[in-house]
Amino acid sequence: MPTQKTKKLVLVVEDDSSIAELIQIVLQKHGYKVKICGQGLKVEEMVRTYQPTIILMDLWIPGIDGVKLTKKLKSKTRTKTIPIILISAQNYLSKVVRSVKADGFLPKPFDLDELVKIVNKYCKPA
Repeated sequence: MPTQKTKKLVLVVEDDSSIAELIQIVLQKHGYKVKICGQGLKVEEMVRTYQPTIILMDLWIPGIDGVKLTKKLKSKTRTKTIPIILISAQNYLSKVVRSVKADGFLPKPFDLDELVKIVNKYCKPA
């Protein structure tokens, strides 16, 4: 059985606790370790602390929005290679993804199988 250290870590940046918890439950069932951050201002600290394999980033979060955070993380040498998947109900999401150099997007409402598929694409569970 894998230890906690061998599991791939997903950082979920989402201020809606019901959505964040749903993502956490689904991904944990698929072998991922999940940390949730509901505040934009805490994201960089959590990235430093937990070194996630992938980040699922809501566009609209308190503090610093997902667009600014993604630009910031993608501009730093230490974090630019972490895949960031933007999550939003906005219909212009694909344009935002390109402009901030995110790695992909998941439109809300999303299918749970699509959630797992996109996370698996960027990191296989241990």
